[in-house]
Amino acid sequence: MLENINPSSDEIKRQLYVAMTRAKKNLIIHLNGNYLDNISSEYLERIENKEIYLPPNELTMQLTFKDIWLDYFMDSHRQHSISQLQCGDLLTINGNECLNKNGKSILRFSKQFVNQVEAMKLKNYELKKAEVNFIIFWKKENTEHEVKIILPELSFERF
Repeated sequence: MLENINPSSDEIKRQLYVAMTRAKKNLIIHLNGNYLDNISSEYLERIENKEIYLPPNELTMQLTFKDIWLDYFMDSHRQHSISQLQCGDLLTINGNECLNKNGKSILRFSKQFVNQVEAMKLKNYELKKAEVNFIIFWKKENTEHEVKIILPELSFERF
């Protein structure tokens, strides 16, 4: 999926070349630009879809390290609560944090992600559901101590 790619730099062109030449049997490219129009091949099939699609009613996001406040996990009581969780457990959303089934705060979103949630609200999406996707170990730079962190999966619905 090549969305809003600008292949003007040599690095982007190299990445596209590497990606395209790794295909073993088939290569399917979805893009919203015309920069590959001059490519031809014996078995090339171009399908142009000009249909306009409505935004989906539901969106699911897999959060990453950038989306959560990592230092929030450093608390030993929070570590104990995280140890009792499993992948798939539902979390309660409370503003910029998630709570476990006992109502204890176990993760907070990063400021960057809180801004992203606000941007989603402007697009008529509401954060409806959170669940534990991954529990992994994280080691803060310049420390020896590893802590468990939660990378949740969040579901948004259009209102």
